[in-house]
Amino acid sequence: MIQKWFKEEGDLIKQDDVICDIRTEMFTFGMLTDDAYDSIMGKILIPEESEPIDPGTIICTTLNEGIEEKEEEEEDTRDDQEVGLFIDSRDQK
Repeated sequence: MIQKWFKEEGDLIKQDDVICDIRTEMFTFGMLTDDAYDSIMGKILIPEESEPIDPGTIICTTLNEGIEEKEEEEEDTRDDQEVGLFIDSRDQK
């Protein structure tokens, strides 16, 4: 279950930010982002204190804010994109 969200919809997310605490039967841990660039918190799909979450469940979306300067120099033309963060079965151990 999501115990607490630390980011709200529209908040800036930097690499390795903890966006929420996830509580399992065994322990509580912080869900980190691992993007190499900043994002914006999109829609939160699972509210705090929700029912248990199955592995593979998308808990929120993030919006890619853009491209690092280094990537721009390489003429990467990716558009902003929306991606989902999900619970991995390895997180349930």
